[in-house]
Amino acid sequence: AFLGASLQSVSTVDIVGMFCAVHVLGASTWPGTLLLLTSVWSRGVARSNATGDQRARVVADLVNSFSPLALTCAAIVAITGVTTAWLHLKRLSALWTTSYGIALIVKLSLVLIVVVFGACNWRLVRPSLVDEGSEHTIR
Repeated sequence: AFLGASLQSVSTVDIVGMFCAVHVLGASTWPGTLLLLTSVWSRGVARSNATGDQRARVVADLVNSFSPLALTCAAIVAITGVTTAWLHLKRLSALWTTSYGIALIVKLSLVLIVVVFGACNWRLVRPSLVDEGSEHTIR
């Protein structure tokens, strides 16, 4: 229902609505697949009859398959977010003088925290996923 509501504006030739719909789609794809990765796939691997090395390889493959999707979604969110913000704000000073701009600054601050955690995980946790027990590490 959420996806349908956000994509409704695509059919109406509303440029801001189009960018917002693509923005929401990109922003929801990333955490949705991350949730699947951490809760469903890794649990399935942990419960399988495979050996520790085999499970570690499967988890590493899952994470390595997820990373390009996450980076693509992040690029889509960044491009459509900047475009949408520009269409809404019109001038840079509106970033700190309007309620939309202030809400955007708060949102970007939270997104920055998520990006830092994601970068740390990508840089520190991902390389260790080839070790036995990695199905527990990813959770």
